[in-house]
Amino acid sequence: MEVVGVKEDGTLVLNPDSNLAKSSSIFERASSMKEKGNLLLVKMKRTFEAIRVYTAGIELSTESGKKNCPEDEKLKILLMELYSNCALALLREKDYESAIVICDQAIELCPTQAYKAMHRKGQALKLLGRVSESKTWLKRAKTLKNKSA
Repeated sequence: MEVVGVKEDGTLVLNPDSNLAKSSSIFERASSMKEKGNLLLVKMKRTFEAIRVYTAGIELSTESGKKNCPEDEKLKILLMELYSNCALALLREKDYESAIVICDQAIELCPTQAYKAMHRKGQALKLLGRVSESKTWLKRAKTLKNKSA
């Protein structure tokens, strides 16, 4: 089923006619999971559930057995975004070590585009008291973001 909205009480509104899981490509299904995770994280403040949805999207995107190296460039970018969004949710849960691990996966996957993951890694390092490392990653993120702007 596809998420089509959120009620005032936070309940997800689903489209029962959606055959997304059966008829869509891995990219479309993983993209839907990213959207669901974003909805859970940002609109509904259901961080733990968002982590589960992002993780499912990551697993789906890497199911071909080429972990962290999908051939399709669009899928590769989507996977990087799933990692980065999952890292944000982990930061909100104060799981800084896991956030760093997830950020490293995003950075490894797309080192020229993962400025959000670099920034989030810098934030996690700062919150762990690793200020020098934090500054390095925050500077890298800022430089990369300025290059891509």
